Order: sequence, then C-alpha cells, then structure tokens
Amino acid sequence: MRLKHSCLGAGLILLLSCVAPITQADVRVLWDVSQSMAQNDPDNFREEALLLMLDALPDGERAAVWTFGQYVNLLVPHEEVTDAWKADARAQIQAQGAPAVRTNMGRALEESSYDFDFSTYSGPTHIVLITDGQVDIAPNAEVNQVERERILSQLVPRYIAANARIHTVALSEAADHALLRQLSEQTGGQYQRTDNAENLTSLLAELTGEVAPMSELAMTDQSFDVDDSIREVTVLVYHDEGAVRLQAPDGAVNSALSPGNQQWRVGRGFSQVTVEQPETGTWQVLGEGIQPSSIRILSDINIRWLTPEGSALARGRSVELSATLVDADGEPLSTDLSDVIDAQFSVNGSSIDTVVEKDKVRARMTPAADARFANISLMMNGGTFSRLMDRQVQFVAPYISEVLMTEQGYEWRLYPNRNLANDIELMVDAEFQLDGMAQSETFKLTDAGYWVWVLPYDNPPGEYDVQLSGVFSGAIGPSEALDAETIVLTLPPKAQAGMAMTPTVADEVAMDTPDTQANTAFEKDPMPVFAELQADIIVDQPGQEWSEEPVGTEDSEGFENLTTYLLLSLPGVLVLAGGYLVYRRLENKAAGSGTDDVDTILGGDEFSALDDIDNLPPDDELDIAAIEAFSADEPDAVSDSEPMPEPPIVDDDDLLDLPTPEQTEAPSPAVEDMLDETSESPEEILTEEEVAETDPEEELFDISSIDDDLADLDLALDGDDPFADDEDPDNRN
Repeated sequence: MRLKHSCLGAGLILLLSCVAPITQADVRVLWDVSQSMAQNDPDNFREEALLLMLDALPDGERAAVWTFGQYVNLLVPHEEVTDAWKADARAQIQAQGAPAVRTNMGRALEESSYDFDFSTYSGPTHIVLITDGQVDIAPNAEVNQVERERILSQLVPRYIAANARIHTVALSEAADHALLRQLSEQTGGQYQRTDNAENLTSLLAELTGEVAPMSELAMTDQSFDVDDSIREVTVLVYHDEGAVRLQAPDGAVNSALSPGNQQWRVGRGFSQVTVEQPETGTWQVLGEGIQPSSIRILSDINIRWLTPEGSALARGRSVELSATLVDADGEPLSTDLSDVIDAQFSVNGSSIDTVVEKDKVRARMTPAADARFANISLMMNGGTFSRLMDRQVQFVAPYISEVLMTEQGYEWRLYPNRNLANDIELMVDAEFQLDGMAQSETFKLTDAGYWVWVLPYDNPPGEYDVQLSGVFSGAIGPSEALDAETIVLTLPPKAQAGMAMTPTVADEVAMDTPDTQANTAFEKDPMPVFAELQADIIVDQPGQEWSEEPVGTEDSEGFENLTTYLLLSLPGVLVLAGGYLVYRRLENKAAGSGTDDVDTILGGDEFSALDDIDNLPPDDELDIAAIEAFSADEPDAVSDSEPMPEPPIVDDDDLLDLPTPEQTEAPSPAVEDMLDETSESPEEILTEEEVAETDPEEELFDISSIDDDLADLDLALDGDDPFADDEDPDNRN
C-alpha cells in the first residue's frame, strides 16, 4: 500500500512507502575456525564482533555464514534475514569453537560463490573473510603454493565477473597479508588488519556500513533528532566502563536493566539499543566516556550511494562522489532535490564543494598522492528531517606489489589491478647495487599475467636496497610513472613480517627473533571433537607417510602389527587344533580297541611314514612288540649299507599290528592303487581267483570303510565311544 506523505517544513513533496525496504545487501561471511584463531583471540572477541555485525543487517536482506578449516561447512544457511534467522545464527555461532586443523581458504571462496552462474544471481555481493592464517591445505609446500596461485588466477576473476567484493580482515601478523590484500583490492573490497582482537568489534561495525549501507542520524552533544518518517532506529554507542541509558523525548529513561519495549545488547566496550516506531523528537544518550557512535535507521527517506561503487579506488586519481534520496522501495523521490534540500560532502572531516542537482548530489575528491584511506560523509538536510551516510574507501595502486620467498630466490611480483582496468601494462625495472656497481634488471611478464623479477639466493651475501622504476599505462588516464617503492632484501634470506614464503623456505630461513618465529610458525594440531565434510584433496609428501592415526614409536607400531596378525590368525589355528584333536581321538579309539589289522591300520600313522621305521615318531599307542622281537632275532635286519634280508614267513595270526617294510606279502588291489604305480610287476598282482579267496580282514586298506569312520567321528564329537562299551567284535562297523 502506497501513501502520499506531505513534509511541510521546506515544501518537500515526497512519495513514501510503508512497506519494508527492498533487498539491497547479500552478505556472506567466511569465518576461519582454525586453532590459531583461538590462540590469537583467546577472549573470543571475534564471536561478539560477528554477532554485532549480523544483528545490524536489516530484515529482508540475504546473508549466510560459512566456517572453514581443513574443510568447509555452511554454519548458517544462505537465506533471507529475519528474526528467526538471526536467532539461529546466534545459537550456531555461540556453539562454534576453533577445532579445525588447516586453512582451506580457496575451498571457502568456492563454496560461497555457488550461485554466481545462476540466472537468478545479481550483484553486488559482499564476502567478509575473517582469518589469521595462510593458504594451508596440505603438509606439502608445493601443493599450498599451487592452491594460492589458483585462488589468484581462477577465483579472483570469477568474483570480479560476478561483481562480488571480498572484504578481508587479518587477525595476525603471521597472516598472508599480500594474498588478503590482493583479494580485496582486485575485487573492490576493503582490506583490514589488526593485531589486537579487541579492535574487531569496531572494525566489523564499520564494515557493516559497506556491506549493508543504511542511512544514519548525526549525533551532536550525545543527542539526535528523530522525524516522523523513521520506523526504526538502532543506536550503537561505544563507551568506557559504566552503564549507558537512553532518554526519550517524553523524558522516559531506559537501560539494559530496564529495557521496556526496547531491545538492548551490552558487550565489552559498547551498548546497542533498537527502538521500533520511535517517538518523534530529540533523544539523549546518557553516560560517561561516550565515544563517536553510529545511529542507523530504517526510514521512508534514505540515502543511496551512487559513486564510487567499490571501496578500492585508484591511488592519486580524482574521484566523483554522488548520491541520491530514495524511498523505502529504493525508488528515487519524485521531486527536484535542488529546490528542497541542503547537502554537504566531507572527506576526513573537511568539507568539500558540493553541488545539489535535480536527481542527485555530487562532488569531486582529489586525494593526496600518498593517501591510503579516506572517510567520506554526506549530510542531507530537508528541514523536517536529516540523513547521514558514511563511507570508507582505500586508495590502491594500479598494480599490486608482493615479495615472495620461494625455493629459487626472492620473487618480486607485480599484479595488475583488474578492478581498475583490464588492460594495464607495466614497464618496470628493478635497480640495486651489486659489488659497488649499479644494476638494473627488467621485470618479465609471465603466462599467469603478472610481472616478476627474481633475486637468486646464490648472490653475494648482504642487504640489497631494491627500488622500482618505470611507467604504467592502460588505467584511467595517460601513462604515468610508478610510485617510488623500495624494499630491503637480505642474503642469506631472513624472514620478514608480512612477507609470504613457501613452507619449505620457512623451514630453512633463519628467523630474526624468537617472537618473529612464534608469530610466523603455523602449527595446528587436530582436534577430535570436530566433524567436517569429506576432504577433496589428499596429498602424499615424498619420503614421508601421513596418517590419521596418532604418531607412535617404531616399537609400539611393531607390537600393534604383531597383535593384529595374531588375532587374525587365531581362528585358523583353532580350526587346525580341533581337526588334530579329532584325528587323535579316532586314532586312540582304533588303537585301544584290540581290533584286527584293518582297524589298526585305520588308526595308525600316516602312510608316508611307513617306509622308514627309524623315522617313525615315538608314540605310546603304537604296538611295537613284534618289531622289537624281530629286531632281537635279526639285529642287522635294518641297515643303510646292506640289502634288506629275506622276510620271515609268518602266519596270519602273527601279523604285526603295524605294517613295516619287512612285510613281503603282496598288497591287495585296493592298496596297490594307492602305491606307486611304477613299482608294479605282473608277479605281484593277484589273480581274480586269489582276490575272491582273500579274506577282507587281511586287506591293508579298504576305502569303503571311510563312511563308517565318518560315522565314528560324529559319535566321537558327541562324546560317545562305540568301541568302549561293546566288546563283541561282530557289533563293530
């Protein structure tokens, strides 16, 4: 529903809306949850600062939070911002610790760009990357370096094409500042660095004005004026120790202890209060030690920033500033602004010439050549209302300079800033002194699209003052000389704060001080309480085995391997032992039953041992009485050097219990088949009539008895001995 609202004071006729503001922001937070984050921020200021930032997002916009360590997790879904979404975000963030092992920055950037190719996607999108580390996806130094190059050569162009700006926040001196700065400057975002976690609260609060710009109110003498077009006001007050109170125009005073219908949040060094449908008039902030604060509003009259769009601007170039007034739907107001409002741009607190035109307010800013930052403010006054908007911009060179320590030497790289122009050309030399003589070497363009100069490590020891000289072209305006830039490189190489280096080089470099070493080292131990997604990259470092198991000594590993082998072998050993016991049980039954020769043979030793009586193993169950008697009569019967004597003639009743090589009676056909066929002779084979007359009990072996033995085996397993209770031989099988 649309209403026409008349603002009388200056005769301003505005088209207003009472509906919620249109979606303007798409904020995606990438939060490093590696263990080093807890070390650099032991008091957990990062959680408090992040919650404050998310609370400031207006309803109706979109946001999400990803966490990343070795893996990447979507902590808070990418959805429309509502009260329920904020409650879920608060619960998830407060429950999240710092359990991760590595820093998979590239994968996090990939996950957060999942919809860049969708037909429904539209920029700009703001990525807030909070980290204290470097690209660290594997123990292999070369893999980490390749991943770093991939981020710059593949992911950054993808973000540029999608009009997605990466705002980086570095929370450590040991972070890869060169990479983080490139991510921001190449995509038009802001690069912030702090070595004190306590600064995160104010830093992220200021960044909120960039990722989700909103109109504000100016505070003068701790008071501000609310007009009747304002539907919600959020006051963020920074203060010293002590409580802060908010006094309404009617004199009512509220605080965190007595909030009334207001929403209060108190943290370390700040208080925030949100008032819906605030009373029109002058509000007062009461308290001691009040510092510069912000008052963000939801209103039917808002400032929309037009230019510049991004936060990274070309260094030394003049910039046009412009903005306009819009209604709650984001539509321009149907009125001539030049007739009804006053406007003023300020840069770093100093007013600059401002022009109010029909549909916008504009000014031109020319920063100093050495300027790096600028705080820009725009105040609009319409008589019955006033609006304020603050912006912070960074001035960057048309190229991004980086010194990297690699295995070959120092590499000074110059990356063209594609956010400013895609056709930047550099003609640059590196000038330095070598053996008292001036040297000049040219930067060379690589296939990756950047210029590089290398100082090898095998150059003579000393300090090299290297200075750039040259020109660049292709950016805004004609060719211009490069800014003077000098760096000191030391041989043999030494680590320098903020200088990127491959892990292999870091292990070999002599550190300046123990503090530097502590800040540069990046050792992260695994935490067993963290469950993440499946890893995409598994890297084996040559000459070293990497395992998820805890590291132990060689002795312990050998003991574990032996134990595993024994456990795996135990079932087979038990089966073999059981089979042997069954075999011995059958043998005992056959030997102890007093049976004839057939039963004795079935329960005797293996046939392979029958050829050599001397090699028979001692066995109490063998009946060797006949063997001893024969040996007494013929002491030389068995000899290795003399031929075997003629066998004695014995009756069937005198047969030995166990067949021996001295037996000369021809085997039966059944046994003949089992013996060596090559030893057969016609004289030793029985005729059919002899076979028919042969007593079955005289046969050495009958295969038909196997079935009976198997039956005996079943009985033996049941614990019954059929031979022990039945003395009648006729009942035996």
